[in-house]
Amino acid sequence: MVVNVAGGREPLVYKANKAEEQHSTPVNGFVVDCISLGSNGSSFVPNLERFSIRKFHGRQPISSLLLYPLKFDPNADTLRNGFLEGGRNFSQVASSPFCHKRAAGKTVDEPSISLDAEVVVDMTLAMNTRSEWRLDSSITRDDFTRNDRREVLERPWYEHLMIMRPYVHAFVLRSRQWVTIRSEDLQEVIFRNSFDDLVLPDNHKTTVQALVTTHEKGRSPLSSSPEQPSIGSVLDLVQGKGSGLVILLHGPPGVGKTSTAECVADDTKRPLFPITCGDIGETAADVEHNLQSHFQLAHKWGCVLLLDEADIFLAKRTRSDLRHNAVTSVFLRSLEYYAGILFLTTNRVGVIDPAFRSRIQMSLFYPQLSLDVTCKLYEKFIRRAKAEQMSQGYYAFKIKEKEILKFGKKHFRTLEKNSYETWNGRQIRNAFQTAIALAEHQSMTQSPEDPQPTLGKEQFEAVARGFMQFDEYLSKTLGATDADMAKREGWRNDGYMMGAGNPAVPVVPMAMPQPARHVQKQAVAMKYHSDDDSDSETDSDEESDRDVREARAGKSGSADKGDSEMDREEFYEYMKWKRQRSEHK
Repeated sequence: MVVNVAGGREPLVYKANKAEEQHSTPVNGFVVDCISLGSNGSSFVPNLERFSIRKFHGRQPISSLLLYPLKFDPNADTLRNGFLEGGRNFSQVASSPFCHKRAAGKTVDEPSISLDAEVVVDMTLAMNTRSEWRLDSSITRDDFTRNDRREVLERPWYEHLMIMRPYVHAFVLRSRQWVTIRSEDLQEVIFRNSFDDLVLPDNHKTTVQALVTTHEKGRSPLSSSPEQPSIGSVLDLVQGKGSGLVILLHGPPGVGKTSTAECVADDTKRPLFPITCGDIGETAADVEHNLQSHFQLAHKWGCVLLLDEADIFLAKRTRSDLRHNAVTSVFLRSLEYYAGILFLTTNRVGVIDPAFRSRIQMSLFYPQLSLDVTCKLYEKFIRRAKAEQMSQGYYAFKIKEKEILKFGKKHFRTLEKNSYETWNGRQIRNAFQTAIALAEHQSMTQSPEDPQPTLGKEQFEAVARGFMQFDEYLSKTLGATDADMAKREGWRNDGYMMGAGNPAVPVVPMAMPQPARHVQKQAVAMKYHSDDDSDSETDSDEESDRDVREARAGKSGSADKGDSEMDREEFYEYMKWKRQRSEHK
């Protein structure tokens, strides 16, 4: 909104009283004082901005100037509606203490970055953190040019929504940084992750949901419904101590630890606030300050706080490293007084200091993926790929679902039989992404008369060969597999399986690197092409469905009653292979 102008030519209409005329200092060009409405975190305040239009000779289209009246724009109605909508968005967001949104667009800050992430808009906290964002609470008469009353041509007009600032300050949860984004780029958060899609060991899902649901202190402040406090929350003898919910998730990489925290956040409709060791610091003073800062933010916004690779701060104290001992002590004390929800994940649970056991409300072990879980993950990613094709309406390739499932089962058995580590969830996801990229590339490079590309066994075998070469290189270089090294160093035991959650397939112990003749035999065994693979897709699909059903049915039976026929045959085959291997030695 324009509140004052100065300079330029003489007004065409002169109505000022001669007695009140005051001669102003000549201005080279044209100066326009404008006002907009911003927020200081607690109220809406005016913000003054000054624009200068350089002097020019002759005539120019008014729309070519830096700014001009809205009525002269050919799209005035569209712009007016856009300003009104932007004002409504700004007023709604800025008037709330904070709000959880998704930002999709570029930041206003320099340098500008593209965002597609969840943010928390908190104007008060943003301006307390970044002093340069603060606005003056008032504008005085001296802020305007009023030397010549003839230059004030129009009385101020206020369309409050139209003159509200089009951007807000927000905290990006993933990168842990404050940014300025346009209010029109804010969207409602769509909570996609669900516990129904999460493949967890038995009872883990129920335990986590029960703990989070009954946790009162970490309840989101946005919730206004009255809730009866849990009886367990008042059992501590010292008030304010031990009121938080701290859950430790441990196990090998890629088995669903981080995904559990993500599903908890989406299931409870809370922001997920992930932090890393780099955000906390190295010295005891830095750790204490940064932990308190992150804890305050997470508790104020009702976040689910996630600290990945927490073993760095949970490691056992020693007599020689006093600096690390101080960091561990600070972390111990901070955990006791945190009142929110905190997930700690680690793949080196064996190094954790014993004092943390009493500070952690629940510890959950995540074993390696079984055949049944692996098949479920393949099915999940296939469904997602098909759903994405349907939503885009673009089918660059055909998905051979049953062929992919058959590959997944055969690949799992081959790796397990040859004492290699089977794929974890993250590796399966990466394999799907790479295989899809190969199929899409084939679609883009082939000629129009060629048949439609397919996503099936061929792409996944190419990915598997790359993974296998890397695993063999590491195994020969380090002298052991990752699981063997983890057990040797006392970090974790990947071979341990919970009794209630044992997979149908027997657990094969990881082996040390073998002589060259055995490596050569394994390389032959790792070839994926066989007589079975030459069957038609229909036969392959039928076998795949039958095998998956049998594998899942075998999981429900106890070891005493015997496994399914398929599992017994596999076990006998494995024992036969083991005897042959012993004879060669």
